[in-house]
Amino acid sequence: MSKNNEKAAPQGEVTQVQAEDAVRTLLRWAGEDPTREGLLDTPRRVAEAYARRFQVQEKMTAQIAQCIQDVLQPVGVGVVVEGAHECMTTRGIHKRGVSMVTSKMLGSFREDARTRAEFLRFIEVGGKR
Repeated sequence: MSKNNEKAAPQGEVTQVQAEDAVRTLLRWAGEDPTREGLLDTPRRVAEAYARRFQVQEKMTAQIAQCIQDVLQPVGVGVVVEGAHECMTTRGIHKRGVSMVTSKMLGSFREDARTRAEFLRFIEVGGKR
């Protein structure tokens, strides 16, 4: 058994503790102090996030659209994701209200500009809600 009574991982797999240690190493490599208050919980959060794989918003948006297309088989799919990027608000430049909008259009939403425009107007992308 390793520290914190963690069971040994099967050969070739990485334990939670090893993953957290790796994140601490990356933080130090980036010039950060992993023991400072704002980063203390980061290694655990990273090790437990995004279905154990890194995910960028654009890829996630496309995967959501494709899943809807595959399962429901509609005439068209429009997916818009607006993500608040906490790394910009809690670290670095401390800019508030930073978000990124990504979209993926399939079928009629991709092929017909009028349908796409109507959809985007309906959800008011970038507009005030």
